[in-house]
Amino acid sequence: MNAEAGTRLALALQDDGVAALEIVGGDRWDDASLQLSCGVGEGPVIARTSGAILQGVRIPIIASGRLLSPTGAEETLRNTNATAVAMGRALIADPSWVAKARAGVEEEIVPCIGCLGCHSAMDGGTIGCVVNGDEVHVSGLHVQQTAHPLNIAVLGAGLPGLEFARVASSRGHDVTVIPGTMPLGGVTGLRSSVPGNAEFGRAFLYFGDRLREFGSGLGETIPDDCDLVVDARPLPGPKLSWAVGRSVLTASSVLGRDLHQMYGIGRRVAICGPGSLAGEVALFLAGWGRRPTVVVPGTSDNPFPDSHPMHALRLVERLAGYKCDLVTDATPEEWNETLDRKHRLTVRRGDGTTAVLGPFQTAVEATGWSEPQVTGPTETVVNGTRTIVLGDSQSFDTVRKLVHWANQLARTV
Repeated sequence: MNAEAGTRLALALQDDGVAALEIVGGDRWDDASLQLSCGVGEGPVIARTSGAILQGVRIPIIASGRLLSPTGAEETLRNTNATAVAMGRALIADPSWVAKARAGVEEEIVPCIGCLGCHSAMDGGTIGCVVNGDEVHVSGLHVQQTAHPLNIAVLGAGLPGLEFARVASSRGHDVTVIPGTMPLGGVTGLRSSVPGNAEFGRAFLYFGDRLREFGSGLGETIPDDCDLVVDARPLPGPKLSWAVGRSVLTASSVLGRDLHQMYGIGRRVAICGPGSLAGEVALFLAGWGRRPTVVVPGTSDNPFPDSHPMHALRLVERLAGYKCDLVTDATPEEWNETLDRKHRLTVRRGDGTTAVLGPFQTAVEATGWSEPQVTGPTETVVNGTRTIVLGDSQSFDTVRKLVHWANQLARTV
């Protein structure tokens, strides 16, 4: 709906006795909201939409749609005639949002990263957030200081590991986070390099500020006097027969590469995987000028069944916008390499027939990481040190559960 049609509808509703109108000013997927995909400028996006509709409307207007910060809310109220602003997911991420805004501590607000992990919980179970492991109605719940500070090493800097480190260090434990080969943010950190996922970076800025506040830092090795190790690394993915013994890259080795590291990846790339990670790798490579072909076993109606329906729809739209080819109902069987780098990929269709795709210069296996057990953390002893295995995941539904468990675990150690 454009501004003219929106204005006509608003005036008609006003004449019909409607007491107030809420106007949603778009989200991070809209072309008009490109600023949001870069993680900035939430206020002006709302202003452009609601400001155009406000002409001649006398009833109160409530502006909403990816308002995330007090600064963005104030800009919206200042730049439009909106009477109030409304938020949804931002208040799930931090129920104390209003109190922190009133206290002038905007930097302590737990950020919403727009991942829709909370939406998955709405289908059943407890609503939660992938960034905030506190109980949804008591964000910022007071933590009890420990009487026996421990020297704790957290392996992996994904959201579950960072949440454990945040809470444990706030209780007085000496916590060292060891990212290893993954970037800050773990699996989510890798995915933040994909076009449209820049909002994920809000989480890492928040955790970085909190860890510095409590005196925690990053390290490379487990300290000699370590009392407890929390293993929050993602589990390696399965080995796929078609990629064994071949020069096939993995999603984790591709995401986050810079210009110099892109040199060895050819222009035409086959990306194979069971879900949305394959599509995200394709978007990342397309942003570097490659021409990806995404091969997934999902159907044309539902190519990415592992993703939230809204994310899946937008992923398909973005792939089309970046001119990426999408081959559905296909499973890779053989990667045939040639000396002239005109490689071919043999796939099996759902009807049992085979097809040969190509030529390609590079192949990427985007199976990703194995899912951890979602029954809770497990405890063991490794090299004489108490070790709790937590894990990380590419599924935000799983990450939400892991972050909650990390929070509860850190309150009891």
